[in-house]
Amino acid sequence: MLLHVPESGRNAYVISIPRDSYVPIPGHDDDKISTAFAKGGPRLLMQTVEQLTDIRLDHVAVLDFSGFKRMTDVLGGVRVRVSEDIVDPSNGWSWSAGEHDMDGEEALRFVRERKGLPGGDVDRGRRQQAFIRAMAEKATSEGVLEDPVRLDGFLRSASESMAVDDDVSMGTLRGLAQRLSEVGPERITFASLPVAATDWVGPQNVVRLDENRVEELFDALRGGELGDHLSEQELENDVDEVN
Repeated sequence: MLLHVPESGRNAYVISIPRDSYVPIPGHDDDKISTAFAKGGPRLLMQTVEQLTDIRLDHVAVLDFSGFKRMTDVLGGVRVRVSEDIVDPSNGWSWSAGEHDMDGEEALRFVRERKGLPGGDVDRGRRQQAFIRAMAEKATSEGVLEDPVRLDGFLRSASESMAVDDDVSMGTLRGLAQRLSEVGPERITFASLPVAATDWVGPQNVVRLDENRVEELFDALRGGELGDHLSEQELENDVDEVN
């Protein structure tokens, strides 16, 4: 996911890049964007995203499974609204329609599952965004972001299982959390890169991005017009409820 927080500080944007997106990887053949991380870790993934977007990334953070669970549990769990019954026959996971208070273990199952979703990886990205929104709402409603002691506890729990670039310190994370607190969950817009089709490359099922619409999206971001563009092109993801 690409997080964009304009200097104005009035809004923030989270754009999901499907992990199966078939893109050029610097120094390698075209492949799934997740392969960039597998072959070269965060550095190569960052280079790949910068090449795709023509945008310089300020920082990168990689959160592992244990860190994700810990962050959720430090908040005392997170409430997610599910619009319809969900059943994944491959592993027996299921959620009924309605509100669910999830601890870290259940939350991890929820954001990882994709085989029961009609849109596969793309729908999973929307589900992950919905969980981020729910986490932001919980942190805001309970005053975590405004309480320096609780905020430090939350960030330290995350940082124990999070890899970041060399320029990121606790002060950097604290400053970002405070900026997002000023924005508020209601002014965080979620979107996904436009997809043209799914395809097969050898044995791999891949996502073909809509190159023209993706270029227009990042042109709008660079020009400071991302919010208007997402609204006009109906690219915003409704993450208040997920299926």
